Amino acid sequence: MGKGIKTSSVYFYIMVITLNNIKTPICVFYRMVRILFCLFTCVFLTDLDAQKYITAGGARLGEDIGISIQQRISKHLTIEGVLNSSYRNDDLGLKLMLERHNPLITRRFNVYYGAGVHWNYIGDSARIYPSGISLIGGIEFTSDRFNVSWDFLPSFSFWYGKEPFNPSTALTLRYVFIKEKKKKKHLKFWKKR
Repeated sequence: MGKGIKTSSVYFYIMVITLNNIKTPICVFYRMVRILFCLFTCVFLTDLDAQKYITAGGARLGEDIGISIQQRISKHLTIEGVLNSSYRNDDLGLKLMLERHNPLITRRFNVYYGAGVHWNYIGDSARIYPSGISLIGGIEFTSDRFNVSWDFLPSFSFWYGKEPFNPSTALTLRYVFIKEKKKKKHLKFWKKR
């Protein structure tokens, strides 16, 4: 029985080493899956508070330009609203998303992901409103009253869209309007509070 386990683990390591050295698309895909699995395992195993702010808003600068407002609704969840306009055309879009924030190193440095809905107003025609589902994933850093985040935001338009898939990435600079209150530390545990 012990030899079987050792033999299978040796075959597993040979397979892993072989997959790392081969450049076929399936091997690259398996490498990406392993990296994502490790990343999500680290993210889900942490149990720290995720954010240092309650409400923040600012400018979203990237392939589209717009305004972003985030409101924390629970320990790890926020609602984000994005109103954006495209450089390429006269489109105006609104995205509402629910996001989960998890700390990476400290509470100030987070990774977040989420999903929501979007509506777009196309400037050429007042009757066409492409709408669908948006996903988001990114990292953010908060320092005192300032928040900087980078994200990837793909949108899938199911109704009336010319482009069914529209990916975008952006850097968002936010000002923290409402900070989280600092918790008082009671070092004299033998005294009543």
